[in-house]
Amino acid sequence: MVPDISRRRVLTSTGAAAGLLPIGTLLSDRRSDSERQHQSNDWPMERHNPAGTGYAPNARGPKHAVSVRWKQRIETSLGAGYKPTPIVADGLVYGAGQQLICADTASGETVFRTDRNYNSPPTIARSRAYRSPTLAFSTPRGAEGLHAHGDQALAGVPVGRTRWSVGDEKEHSLLFGGQPSVSIPVASNGIVFVISNDTLHAIDASSGRVRWQREGDGRRPAVRNGTVYVTDYSKGVFGYDIETGKQTFSATPSHGALSVTAAPTLLIADMDSRLIGLDYEGTTVWRYNPADLSRDGGPIAVADGVAYAGFNGNRRSPLVAIDTVDGTERWRSDVSIESTPQFAPPAIADGVIYIPVEDEGLTAIDTRDGSVLWQFVPSDRAGPGSPAALADGTLYTLGSDHLYALEEA
Repeated sequence: MVPDISRRRVLTSTGAAAGLLPIGTLLSDRRSDSERQHQSNDWPMERHNPAGTGYAPNARGPKHAVSVRWKQRIETSLGAGYKPTPIVADGLVYGAGQQLICADTASGETVFRTDRNYNSPPTIARSRAYRSPTLAFSTPRGAEGLHAHGDQALAGVPVGRTRWSVGDEKEHSLLFGGQPSVSIPVASNGIVFVISNDTLHAIDASSGRVRWQREGDGRRPAVRNGTVYVTDYSKGVFGYDIETGKQTFSATPSHGALSVTAAPTLLIADMDSRLIGLDYEGTTVWRYNPADLSRDGGPIAVADGVAYAGFNGNRRSPLVAIDTVDGTERWRSDVSIESTPQFAPPAIADGVIYIPVEDEGLTAIDTRDGSVLWQFVPSDRAGPGSPAALADGTLYTLGSDHLYALEEA
């Protein structure tokens, strides 16, 4: 169940939408190189794309066996849950925890490191006002944007520089599995979408100006074809035009909407212990609600007409494959996937699903039948690892003390 989050009075200011106050200033970018084009095989946000499908059709990763190409030390956040997903863009990989680290994807060499503490992964947002992108984070008070390439030097060492920050008067953290958590940011068309205090905020990635805000909860919005979709636990699923905030979609299938994934042919909504498929007119196409499984919420990945989601069973918590045409079950995995603070996000590429398993690192699962292809248990094991990010044939994941780059053995 999603906790009832009380609304609090928030600050207002001239030039900002009611509810959020820009507290940073727009800074000039001193980089001399031009911004590189976004690569289709980057992993620029959790679940790979704005739609939240977790599927990278042009990517590949370790398929038959795995080995460590490099690892980089990082202090990760405390707690028993899985770690934030690494983010990959423009030849750089970012790991978040009690520190933020940016490393070169090829060598593992540190580009910059800072002691900022983040509980969720960032998103790469293309910024019209800068040559380089913005690295946008959700925070307990709202959101902030950093220079994605470090830029400013402290004693000769590049560090992350804040471009803008927007925030509420008080912290508004959601609770998942008894742990504080913040919204997963999503970037599309130069806009960062963040959910805070039961409100969806559309924030300009260049200036931090709040362009509009609408009602919505859940942990992550989903964007497809110019519409951003959010859930309202008591009301259903809603869609808004990303530029104007005008409502363009609504569906009220039943009470208990937790999250939504925007698949190519339909929306898949997490409704407490069950999943439903909604067409883009708002009609319920199918329901998946097995009597022997339950669900506490978590991301739903979609690839090639199949949805993948974690469920709780009597003896294990399997990953279940569900046909997106009619909602029928295809298979259940033999391994228990990590479910703290909620079911971990699957990452899918080249017929393989990569997902954290209970206290045992990361596992690769065959999309055809749910069989295990390999399992990686990091040497610094102390609880589950992070969800995977894939780019240029390499898989990136966080252990308890290291950011790992993994490749085919």
